Amino acid sequence: PRPVRRPPAPPPPADAPDGDALARVRALADLGALGEARAACRAALREAPTSAALHYYDGLIARALGEAAEAEAALRRALYLSGSFVMARYQLGLLLIGTGRESAGRRAVAEALRIARALPDAAALEEGDGLTAAGFRALARPHLAPGA
Repeated sequence: PRPVRRPPAPPPPADAPDGDALARVRALADLGALGEARAACRAALREAPTSAALHYYDGLIARALGEAAEAEAALRRALYLSGSFVMARYQLGLLLIGTGRESAGRRAVAEALRIARALPDAAALEEGDGLTAAGFRALARPHLAPGA
C-alpha cells in the first residue's frame, strides 16, 4: 500500500505561544510555584500577546495569588480573544461568584454551559485538562443555583 500523503500542517500564528512556554507555565502553576509561573506567563505574553490560553493562565495564577481584580481582567482578555473559551468563561463565573457578584457569575457559568451544550459530548475543552463537554456540563450545573 502507498503511504497517504498529508498536506503540511499550517504554521502557527506569528503570535501563538511556544508550546514549551505554555507547558512551562502550566507545570510551574501545578507545582504551586506561582511567582515563577506568573513571571513565565508574563514573559510568554510579551511574545504572544493575543494568546487566549496565556491570558487564561495569567488569570488563574492571579486568582490563586488572591488578586481578584487582576484575575478578572486577565480572564476577560482571554474571552475577548476567544469568546467560545468555555473554561475561561467558567473560571470568570466562579471568580465573580466568589467575590459576591453571584448574579453576574451565574450568567457567566450559564453562558459557558450554553457553549458546551453545542459541543459533542466527547469534545475535550481547551485548557480543560482532559475535561469533556459532557463532564463540564455536569460540573457546572450546580453553580447556577443561588447560594451554590
